[in-house]
Amino acid sequence: MARKISEIVGRGYDDFLTTRCFYRVVKGSKGSKKSKTAALDFISKMVAYPGSNLLVIRRYFSDIRDSCFQDLQWAIEELGFSEYWNVNKARVELEYKPTKQKILFRGLDDASKIASISVAKGHLCWVWFEEASQITNEKEFDKICMSIRGRMDPALGLWKQVTITFNPWSEHHWLKARFFDKPKRNVFYDTTTFRDNEFLDDVDIQRYLDMYVENPRLARVICDGDWGIAEGLVYTDWEESEFDYREILEDPDVVATYGLDFGFVASYNAFAAVLVNMKTRTLWVYDEMYVRGKSNVDIAKQITLM
Repeated sequence: MARKISEIVGRGYDDFLTTRCFYRVVKGSKGSKKSKTAALDFISKMVAYPGSNLLVIRRYFSDIRDSCFQDLQWAIEELGFSEYWNVNKARVELEYKPTKQKILFRGLDDASKIASISVAKGHLCWVWFEEASQITNEKEFDKICMSIRGRMDPALGLWKQVTITFNPWSEHHWLKARFFDKPKRNVFYDTTTFRDNEFLDDVDIQRYLDMYVENPRLARVICDGDWGIAEGLVYTDWEESEFDYREILEDPDVVATYGLDFGFVASYNAFAAVLVNMKTRTLWVYDEMYVRGKSNVDIAKQITLM
């Protein structure tokens, strides 16, 4: 039997579910149920609005199968619509059987094939950028958004909308300047936290509360959904961008260096691979590892295998 989305999603997302702004942007802490809520919202709306189709984007296509693809299947099951949806695991595609509406999944690692994407039935009117903080190329983002164009059939009651969900790891990310620093027309933006998730149990909640004591700075991002801040950092003049480290290494003034800091018990093991140009005093960090709970021997083996 079909269930109402309000029975499943709980509190904290009323405005998110009802806004018709072209950009619907939510940054949130871990466990703020933003991805689950978005999945429930898309499935319920696709059933309610024949002719609607959804494109789901992540930075890497390989990350889709075990994340948003699973979340949307979960939403179909939770809403009681399983018998009406085809799940094509080979193509990574979902289809609503009664009307042939589709949910398509693509990765920006093959961005050239996305801009011209189309659907056979209805309109490609909605896009969902999941884990958008991984997307460093704003131009590629804009290119995808421009594919949502054209007049919608008024009889279908559809609207165009780009949904963006992410964890705000860095205040240097272009998402902050574009959507959060100044109010903009046709943009809905919000911040959600674990406190909006009433489905967490006491053990889950205590883990978040412990972080305020163990690592207050990280808690601002993980628990409060605040931006990762540059305060107190050694390097403040930096930006996130895409580059090919092999091309940079072709410069004879550039050398590859590696740094490793072993942690002890509760501390983190940190590894960084960095290209350095001493003449221009430029650094490119092209690989990193930051883990806790593994022995130094295990970390050394991982680094050897990289």
